[in-house]
Amino acid sequence: MTKTLINGSKGRMGQALLRCGAAMEGIDVVGGLDLGDSVADALGGADVVIDFTLKDATLDVVSTCAAAGVPVVIGTTGHDD
Repeated sequence: MTKTLINGSKGRMGQALLRCGAAMEGIDVVGGLDLGDSVADALGGADVVIDFTLKDATLDVVSTCAAAGVPVVIGTTGHDD
């Protein structure tokens, strides 16, 4: 069972990910966060974080997850070099 944390869970894509996670075998959604919530505080039970927030928030999310050794899937768009 992959314990998954959804960051950006209040948005349209985040809501879709929550529904999919609930319906998929092998996925256990252990939390949903949004902008302003602490990713670091929620990482304790997560195997992976899926980030669908804003491009300005992605670097902090990735840095926090990297420091904790938790992989991140970035679905946020709008990034440049």
